[in-house]
Amino acid sequence: MIKSLLRNAKDFARLLFLSQKKSIPVGHRQYLVKGAYANSLVKFVSKSRQYEPELNLLIKTILRLRKGTFIDVGANVGQTFLKFLEIDEKRHYIGFEPQLHGCLAIDDFIQNNGLISSTLSLCIQAY
Repeated sequence: MIKSLLRNAKDFARLLFLSQKKSIPVGHRQYLVKGAYANSLVKFVSKSRQYEPELNLLIKTILRLRKGTFIDVGANVGQTFLKFLEIDEKRHYIGFEPQLHGCLAIDDFIQNNGLISSTLSLCIQAY
């Protein structure tokens, strides 16, 4: 019963995301953003050079010092993921997000941009 309700909620939430499409520049690539978070992610990318500049330096330093998968706990709608892609789009990424809408936004971004082989986002919900 719970699985059925979650599946229906997830399907409904996906329908809400299909209303918008935008292309955003991240690093050396253009990425497609679809759905309800398209506007907020486009705004974030346009301001990301000024938004949390210390995070850019931190991610660059961590990726330079450590090899392996980048793990993002509390991935929200993918702000850190976008910064990560700008710095090192070839490295593996795993994002954990407990809120369904944020998780769906990241999952759709991954699928729409062919990033499935190198990235993963997980919805972890507490009951």
